[in-house]
Amino acid sequence: MIQKRLLNRFKDKNPSPLNNLDFLLNHTYDEIVEMALRIEALSEQSKHVSMKLSCSLELVLLILKIKAHLPSQQYEALRQYISPIVDDDSETGWEETTL
Repeated sequence: MIQKRLLNRFKDKNPSPLNNLDFLLNHTYDEIVEMALRIEALSEQSKHVSMKLSCSLELVLLILKIKAHLPSQQYEALRQYISPIVDDDSETGWEETTL
C-alpha cells in the first residue's frame, strides 16, 4: 500500500504528504546517524579501556615477578596464562583468550 502511494505521489505534479511519511523517513535517518555516532564513540571508549586493562595487567605481572622473585621461565609461563595483550577487535572477549 505504501509503494502504491509513493508511486502516485511521484506521478503527481503537486504531491501531498503521505500521512507524515516524510517525517518518518527523516526521523529514521536522524536516528540511524545518531546511533552510528554513538557506536563510533563507544568503539573509541572501548579501545581506551582495553589499553588501560593491558597496562594494568602488565603492572600486576611485573609486581608478581618482583615480589615472588620469579625466574624468567616461570614469569613467561605466568604471562601465557594471564596475557596482558588485549585484542578488542575480535569477537571473543579478553577473558576467553587468556584462559
